Amino acid sequence: MPKRSLFNDHVIRIALSVFFFTILYFFIFVPLHILDSPRFKASDLLSGLAVDILPKPKAFDDMVVISVDDESIKEMAKKYPWPRGYYADMLDKISMHNPRVIALDIVFAGTSDEEEDKLLAGSIRSAGNVILASYIGEDNSLMVPHSALAQAARAVGFVNKKNSSDDHLRDARLTAYSRNIGGYLYSFEVLALAAYLGVSTDSIDYDGRTIVLRKGADVVKSIDIREGVSKAIEYRAGRSNITTLPFWRVVKGDIPSKYIEDKIVLVGATSEVIHDIMLTPLGKMPGVIVNANTLATIMSDEDTKSVPGHIFFILALSLGLVTALVVFNLDLLRGSLFTLVELFVLMFIIPAFFFAGYRFDYLSLPIMAVLGFLAANGYHYAVLLFESSRLKKMVITDHDSGLYTHRYFMLSLNELFKGSIRAKSALSVVIFRVDNLEDIVSRYGKKQAAVVLFAIGRLMRPIPAKNPIAARLSFDRVAIILKDADDVKAMKYAKNVKDAIGSFRFKTPEGEAGLDISLGVVSHPHSEVKSSSDMIRCAEFALSKADNARFGICLFDSVKDKVVLGVSGEEEELHQEGEFGYVTADLEQRNRELEHTLNSLKLAHKEAEGAYFNMIYALMNALEAKDVYTAGHTDRVYRFSVTLAEGLGIAKDEIGLIKEAALLHDIGKISLPDSILHKKEKLTDEEFELIKRHQVEGAKILEPVSAFKKLVPLIMHHHEKFDGSGYPHGLSGNFIPRGAQIIAIADSFDAMVTGRGYNKVLSLKEAAAELVKWKGRQFNPDFVDKFVELLEAGRITI
Repeated sequence: MPKRSLFNDHVIRIALSVFFFTILYFFIFVPLHILDSPRFKASDLLSGLAVDILPKPKAFDDMVVISVDDESIKEMAKKYPWPRGYYADMLDKISMHNPRVIALDIVFAGTSDEEEDKLLAGSIRSAGNVILASYIGEDNSLMVPHSALAQAARAVGFVNKKNSSDDHLRDARLTAYSRNIGGYLYSFEVLALAAYLGVSTDSIDYDGRTIVLRKGADVVKSIDIREGVSKAIEYRAGRSNITTLPFWRVVKGDIPSKYIEDKIVLVGATSEVIHDIMLTPLGKMPGVIVNANTLATIMSDEDTKSVPGHIFFILALSLGLVTALVVFNLDLLRGSLFTLVELFVLMFIIPAFFFAGYRFDYLSLPIMAVLGFLAANGYHYAVLLFESSRLKKMVITDHDSGLYTHRYFMLSLNELFKGSIRAKSALSVVIFRVDNLEDIVSRYGKKQAAVVLFAIGRLMRPIPAKNPIAARLSFDRVAIILKDADDVKAMKYAKNVKDAIGSFRFKTPEGEAGLDISLGVVSHPHSEVKSSSDMIRCAEFALSKADNARFGICLFDSVKDKVVLGVSGEEEELHQEGEFGYVTADLEQRNRELEHTLNSLKLAHKEAEGAYFNMIYALMNALEAKDVYTAGHTDRVYRFSVTLAEGLGIAKDEIGLIKEAALLHDIGKISLPDSILHKKEKLTDEEFELIKRHQVEGAKILEPVSAFKKLVPLIMHHHEKFDGSGYPHGLSGNFIPRGAQIIAIADSFDAMVTGRGYNKVLSLKEAAAELVKWKGRQFNPDFVDKFVELLEAGRITI
């Protein structure tokens, strides 16, 4: 575990990790909209809280909505759409009460009845304060009201809004450049606000970032626009929070003057049959109510403050750094508790900032806290892996030569020889002796010998071979294992070693000196050896004859030298006391240290695997908790599977695998949408195809962890059928893993007796009969018989 102190290398690396993740989040994830859905939901939740908790902004007190609602459509004499004379009548009634401005969220495009158009134009002109709506099409064409109506109005503004990536309306487009007029158009709400403030359309300016409303030289209102195009709408009122009058009552004159006088009157449709309903953070909302919220947003702009991007980046980065550094100095449990407390505190701090009018990416702060926690613990784990790897390499490495130790060599050779037998592949061993190493020690000292040995290790590295394992066997011997190398390749490799080391020169007080080496080679199956020990014996025997061989390289001949094979006791004595005098007290001590270290690493690895298993099992429980129909399913399948396995007399080790596989057999369902997972009707073919992939997805989740690789076949194939008609691979009979066959019976039995999904609940007896009915087709007949026997004996219960 790294030393925990401030301003050391570990702290710097953690800080750099947090900085990297922060850059990744803000400059890749956010621009690519990867986390838009949770970010939007966090902001929407705060908007909903603001409506419920905070007082309604004063701007809404200056508004009234005249709604074309279901009641008005029913009460008016003619069907919708109405003659334009209706709106003329409505305008005349409203104007009697002296509103400050009337904004009609209705695009009166094209001509209607000529008399109706004249009537409406006259009413608009008479009112003198009417704002009409236009619309910018997808091809940037402008849909405007009939020219007579537009000329009579105070102004015409577009009503376009900007949908976010989840199709919710969150931004209002306030200005747009028009090539036709060579200038900027302004939105319906901006023009309504200008009329409300007594600012003429000609006195509205836009500098690319801010819309300015002037009266003479005085600035009456400034509206900052995000990204020079749109502004986030502050949703602070729903339909029920805004004074609303039905259209038909206005036309009848049945309205008190206090609702209209000196107000902004917004006229628009609220009936769903007119299809002007939009998705917003507060749910579905009529377009005219969205206009009211937009208008309130720009009227009370000084109440909200957008935190500058660079300042928020520094704030989020600081939070991540503080979290990481605190967690780094705590153990896992305390670090987790600290992070949970931090997230809990943020749950109160973030709404407080929102209610105070500060606007920023609210979800980023919890994300940065979590990233800080992950960075600190991820770094701990990375250091543990690095130190473990370094320690393992140090223990199995000879310090003088940089080659592997004798014990590691023997262990590797033993495993590789067994593998070559199974795979029927070639395996060779080359042993060479530095013939003049003792002379070098006696003449130049051990220090010079150490330099020579290290040089040998360096010289061997570039020699081409498939993952060779080179080790120092004794004082003057080096051995190399060559994978997939027959006798020809082994002899070629030995010649390359001879040439490389033979060309090496080192300086001595007497001038340059070189090395003399002899090599013995043995190859399986060419040499007909029977064990890894035989390979060493044969290679040593070949080495003893190398002085008389061509180039000083001798290949073991199984015909001439087969007397060596099978020798055990006498050769073991020779290996320990004679030429193989490398089993020293020092080496044994290092081996004991290695074994202790390996045991510790295995224990730590097992604990990590246990933690991972518990985490996945907790996810399974969480998955089941979401659906009452699957609650307890995993535990029942686990009990049934274990009881059946024990009844079949299966070995304890295999039962252990079945236990874990049964607990995780449905882990792949985490990838399924809730709409399918919790569906109680019969699945469609498309939905069933998705269900059929859950075993494959479960296998993908577990495959990265080496300890769970044995579980993968059991989970992958527990929906195979005994007759080969199952999925995903159509395995049949005993080609299906035994554990998967057991889990299949337990899983199906639980589904029948609990009525999971759309199935009818069966009694224990009925379910047993179904198992018997399908044995030999879906299930292993012997396993079904044993399961029914255990059920009747009372060993299997719900």
